[in-house]
Amino acid sequence: MKIQLTMATLMASLFLCSLKTFADAKHEQTDKQKNSIILADGHAPIGVMGDHMHQKGEWMIAYRFMKMDMKGNIRDGQDLSPREVATSTNHPYGPPSLVRMVPTEMDTSMHMLGFMYAPSDTVTLALGTSYLKKTMTSIMFNMMNNPMPASEMDTSGIGDTKVKALISLYEQTSHHLHANIGLSLPSGSIDENGMMGRAGYGMQLGTGTYDFLPGITYTGSAGQIAWGGQAKATLALNNNKHDYKRDTGYDANLWASYRFIPALSASLRLQHKKQGKINGRDSGIFAPMVGANPDNTGRKTTNLGVGVNLVSSHGILRGHRFAFEWLTAVDQSVRGVQLEMQDMLTFGYQYAF
Repeated sequence: MKIQLTMATLMASLFLCSLKTFADAKHEQTDKQKNSIILADGHAPIGVMGDHMHQKGEWMIAYRFMKMDMKGNIRDGQDLSPREVATSTNHPYGPPSLVRMVPTEMDTSMHMLGFMYAPSDTVTLALGTSYLKKTMTSIMFNMMNNPMPASEMDTSGIGDTKVKALISLYEQTSHHLHANIGLSLPSGSIDENGMMGRAGYGMQLGTGTYDFLPGITYTGSAGQIAWGGQAKATLALNNNKHDYKRDTGYDANLWASYRFIPALSASLRLQHKKQGKINGRDSGIFAPMVGANPDNTGRKTTNLGVGVNLVSSHGILRGHRFAFEWLTAVDQSVRGVQLEMQDMLTFGYQYAF
């Protein structure tokens, strides 16, 4: 008993000493930085993630709200009316031989919570999770190809979890380059149900697969102008439990910003994004709807974004960042028949300590 008590006392003493050492280090760091100016353009537009690193011992918490709207169907670059979709789109798991349920609109809302910690000046670790809600409006056609009243279906819940490491490759006063290495964990459901059995692939909340997330990010600045570029990929490492996976996807971004004052900057961003098609098939998704066919998955989209970053260097709001970005599609191509992306809004908050 005495030995256990002695060990417990020793461990408690070491723990308290560690806390004091950490507190002293943070206090010293705070003293050095308390009068420094924080620049709004020190971060990329809020829609870009994994764009910046932190100093040793620094933490950051981030929240983003994203809302994406899709409306109207397209095929081969042409707009299609719901009736045109219903009378020309095959249902390979029939009967019936043609799709009967045609989507007309889809809204996706996502709450994202992220954490970053830098164990050293050259490595920053990141963890991100999300909560999604997807709402799809569809029109059902009877066997005479007459439309019935529109209906809605929702799916909601936790999305996939992402763990990442940002590793510095080059650092100079005005130029920075780092690698993005990550893994997506299948915490999002792929068992969501709709009105006709299991919901289509686009209404599921996750991929069901472990995905490798490689990437690289560059940022630079000169005076009141900052710029950057990022290229990332998503590579599924396995088939999920329903025997399918997404093809490789990528996300390439270029951006530039102008800083009006230290606390305020505005940005432009050009994004080219590929969402991989579904390889394989979930046998539980067989309803006569557009989203049940893997041939109607996979797209390429070019988007243009306008954003604002705001940060304070003084008082109780020191270090608190607020940001907004509006992204709209300027060009897109899809496989098969799919809804057309309209735009996406992102609001964000970040705080480093």
